[in-house]
Amino acid sequence: MNASSVMKDSFSLANRVALVTGAGDGLGKAIALAFADYGADVVAVDLHLDTASNTAEEIRARGQKALGVSADVIDGRQVERMVEAAIAEFGKIDILVNNAGGLRERRSILDMTEEEWDYHIDWNLKTAFLCSKAVGRVMIQKGIQGSIINMSSMAGMSNRALQVHYGTVKGALRLFTDGLAKEWADFGIRVNALAPGSIDTPLVARVYKDNPHLLEKRMKMVPMGRLGKPSEVASTAIFLASEASSFISGQTIVISGGLDSLLEPRE
Repeated sequence: MNASSVMKDSFSLANRVALVTGAGDGLGKAIALAFADYGADVVAVDLHLDTASNTAEEIRARGQKALGVSADVIDGRQVERMVEAAIAEFGKIDILVNNAGGLRERRSILDMTEEEWDYHIDWNLKTAFLCSKAVGRVMIQKGIQGSIINMSSMAGMSNRALQVHYGTVKGALRLFTDGLAKEWADFGIRVNALAPGSIDTPLVARVYKDNPHLLEKRMKMVPMGRLGKPSEVASTAIFLASEASSFISGQTIVISGGLDSLLEPRE
């Protein structure tokens, strides 16, 4: 086998089982489908069973095995049941993508309720804690040298007005990633994070449709002058999930088209 073949094989996810939360649409779905294209069987988890099942059906159409699971990953009991279902179906989990999360609404800190603050902490950080704990325990018990990928954000690298809650928790997720990578290194479990900038997902498209001036302003800030593609985030996830990144852990990879700050110039 020549060096080129070895390099290609290092990106393969054949015989791996990946669990992806928030896999019903957007980046989660793009990652789940990309994993299948590289040979993984996938547990597609979403809050709604129909969207999880749709993603699973698309994966099966690609020739891989898949299981659609409905779970609210803020709830520890549902997370445990999710993992039990995955193990019952596939016997193991090699890859976890903590993709569930997001920004519900931009709001000033002065106008923000305690419930809104807690919601964003739970949805973006508690979810990663619960899923990592449940899946990590299985990886350790089975001796699996797995890969965990957390979904941070450019907002977690450089916060901005009216989304302090979101940026703060995404920044905390980076430190969670760093600490967990150190804690589980002895088990051979790698933990990394992705920090996308503006990516052309259905949710982002809806935001810019209602605020076209915001899209124009954002594109002026991005050196590459365009939105990112979900496939560009998914390809980075493949790298972090595969043996191609076998000596990378505790890192946050920014996918932003060169954008290094969300600080907008004053008009």
